[in-house]
Amino acid sequence: MRRIAIHPEASREDKRWLPGRFIKLAHRLRQPGYDVNFVIAPHERERWHDLQKWQIPAPEFKNLHALACWLYECSWFIGSDSGIGHLASNLDIPTLGLFRRRAVSERWRPAWGTVHVVLPWQWIPTAPLKEIVWHQTLTCSRVLSAFKRMVREDAHAGSDVMDESLPLG
Repeated sequence: MRRIAIHPEASREDKRWLPGRFIKLAHRLRQPGYDVNFVIAPHERERWHDLQKWQIPAPEFKNLHALACWLYECSWFIGSDSGIGHLASNLDIPTLGLFRRRAVSERWRPAWGTVHVVLPWQWIPTAPLKEIVWHQTLTCSRVLSAFKRMVREDAHAGSDVMDESLPLG
């Protein structure tokens, strides 16, 4: 089974995508058979106490080394603008980063291996307004489309076979 690590957290609230969208994304990715796990630090778990209800596994790690060893066995990583995305990228795990604005992504995105960035719709004027509403304008379908593109490119590179059944609607 192909494992996807999703890190729904970030250092600040304004860098986190909506929790309900991460849960929806996890369920949509499980439909075609991906093994989806959330990666959550001990101090972040309080915000994600309902994961058992949603049947989303979130393994616990004793330290960063244990997390890195587990991440290394993943096929893909999806996450907010955070250090765990940089770690996954450094381990050469194809990484999909969710960012609020293009300028932020160009400066702070992970830069090792295969990295794709997903941005909200760019029709919103001014950076301050984008900072406020990006959570609502970055849709699950947009993230799934970007993931599917990344998987396709990964398959062309010979590391996995694309699953054409991945639903986008």
